[in-house]
Amino acid sequence: MAGGGRLSKVWAVPGTMEIQDDKKAGEIFIKPLNVMPGQAFSFFARDDRGATFTLIATAADLPSQSIQLRSTGGGSAPPAARLESSGPTEPHIRRVKALMKALALRKLPHGYQSEELDQPVPVWRETEVRIKERWTGELVGEIWSIRNAGNEDLRFSEEEFKDFYADVVAMAITEHEVRPGDSTEVLILRRGVAR
Repeated sequence: MAGGGRLSKVWAVPGTMEIQDDKKAGEIFIKPLNVMPGQAFSFFARDDRGATFTLIATAADLPSQSIQLRSTGGGSAPPAARLESSGPTEPHIRRVKALMKALALRKLPHGYQSEELDQPVPVWRETEVRIKERWTGELVGEIWSIRNAGNEDLRFSEEEFKDFYADVVAMAITEHEVRPGDSTEVLILRRGVAR
């Protein structure tokens, strides 16, 4: 952390990356998992002053690189006050993270309507992809089901789904590797209206 702060928490969708921390130096080391070179992945970090950072990295076959984070909060205000003052995007990031968690837990937030669907999405021959549920409100949330209809294990990444909509703001896959006959879910959060 630039300016003398320290990281208090770093997290990502399970299975995205391996995290090792060096508490003495106040540093973390991350290693992407199941990510091909050129593929983007995202993770989050929070400092000891309460500021939250959303980071997007691209995997590359290079020596390790260092990143220094700088909190825009400061002074001796309590963490909640610093969160509010850390920039105009912070409330939006909190809403996005809260809605993604609600989608995963199937807890419909106030102000949203849920619609049960069974809409097929013809994508890959060896899969059965369906939109199972759609939430509409400030943002649009969708829960997709992907079944491996082939005879071999399949591996999925968020990158494969980013172009289905032009306005995706967040996305997560519950299981990246799916055996024949098994299914996984894709959670998609986007701006705009339901189609």
